[in-house]
Amino acid sequence: MKDQIIKILLLEDDPAISRQVEQLLRQQPYETVVASSAGPVIALCVQEMPALVVCDMQLHHISSHQFLIEMRNNMHLNHIPFIFINGKPGWDHVRFAMNLGADDYLPAPFNNQHLLTSIKARLGRFNMIADFTAQSAAKEPQRVEIPAEVADKLSKTEFRIYRMVSNGLTAQEISKELGISMKTLENHRYNISKKLNISGHYGLLHYVIRDQIKRHKR
Repeated sequence: MKDQIIKILLLEDDPAISRQVEQLLRQQPYETVVASSAGPVIALCVQEMPALVVCDMQLHHISSHQFLIEMRNNMHLNHIPFIFINGKPGWDHVRFAMNLGADDYLPAPFNNQHLLTSIKARLGRFNMIADFTAQSAAKEPQRVEIPAEVADKLSKTEFRIYRMVSNGLTAQEISKELGISMKTLENHRYNISKKLNISGHYGLLHYVIRDQIKRHKR
C-alpha cells in the first residue's frame, strides 16, 4: 500500500535553508509547500491546510512570533502543529515560543535528524489527540473526575475549561459554550498551562489524556 502523503508548509526566506529543508522533507512521505514571508501567508495556510507548519525564526518581512499568534487565533488553523527552526539558543527563547503556542523550537544551527524526529513526534501526537477527541465526541457526555490537586489551582472558569477539554470538546465548542472569544479562551488555556507547569500548544490536552489513562488503569 502506498504511503499517505502528508502536506507540510515551510515558511522560509533564506533560499539555502529552504532548499535544505525541502530536500530533506521530500525524502520522506511529505509534500512540501514552500512560502516566503513576503506573501499572504495566513491565506496560503487556509488554502493549503497543511498537517504541520515549519517556520524559520529569522523572517524578513513579518515577525515569526506574530505569524504564530495569527495562526493560533484563526479558527481554521489553530489546531495545526507548529515548529520553529533556526531560533536563538537559550531556555528563555524556548519558553517564550512555547507559551505563544509553538509545539517545538529548534535553535540554530538545527540538525536535520532532529527536525525529522520532531515532525514525526508532533504528527503522531496530533493524530493521537484527534483520535481521542473523536472517540470522546462519539460517547454520551459524562462527568469526568478532576484531580483535587488540579482543581485547587484553577479559577472557576479555568476549571470549567479543563473539564470541557477532558470531555473532548474542541476549542470552537468551548468558546461557543462559554460565550467567549477564541483569544480569551487561549488566554485561559495559557493560564491553566502555567499553573499546571505545562508547555506547548497541545500540552493541556496531552496532560488531560495522560491523567485519564492513569485513572483508567487503576
